[in-house]
Amino acid sequence: MKSNLLLLLAVSASFIMTGCGASYLTQSKAVVNSKKSYSKILVVSRGKNEIARSLLEQDIARALESHGVQGVAYHKESGIGVPVDVELTEQQVAILKQKVIDDGYDGAIITHLINAEEYKELIPAGVYPSTDPNFYGQWGYYWTYYPVYDIAPGTAVTGTRFELESALYDIRSTGSNSLQWLGRFKLEDPEDIQKATAQYAKELVSAMMEKSISSR
Repeated sequence: MKSNLLLLLAVSASFIMTGCGASYLTQSKAVVNSKKSYSKILVVSRGKNEIARSLLEQDIARALESHGVQGVAYHKESGIGVPVDVELTEQQVAILKQKVIDDGYDGAIITHLINAEEYKELIPAGVYPSTDPNFYGQWGYYWTYYPVYDIAPGTAVTGTRFELESALYDIRSTGSNSLQWLGRFKLEDPEDIQKATAQYAKELVSAMMEKSISSR
């Protein structure tokens, strides 16, 4: 088992370096098992990075519109006037609910940065067959032989891993059943923020269209 683990670590590290086929979406759950139609969805990204927030909101709005659903980036909707970088009071929540209804919204997509952590990973220089006798034991154990590998010394890579969560709400619903869809996303050291937000928006809206939003 140790040999398989070593090989898996080596392959995984190589995959991280190339970044091939990377997807941000890690979990996708339809809370309500039926699709609904929306005519106007408010897109909100909570956080203190104004550039990243505005890019993500605009990209999600554009992705919605490509499916025939009107999306409006919150940072462009100055009439609502409720901040996104602080916790809301009950009074602010009540004002927000009434305001979005009055402005003709029937849905809202809200994205939170829920975690950011530093990581350190070993990128191996190579993998080669092991000759350590401790891995092989007696001949009876070798009967069920599986390849044993050693990882050559490599380099340590550090960076930041971001975990985000996006939720779709049906504003028309009352009580505690307004949540329609929930998704988790992970990003590691996005080099180009515009490409990252565009990919995030594409994956997000595709998952919502598949499970929770009806095409118009």
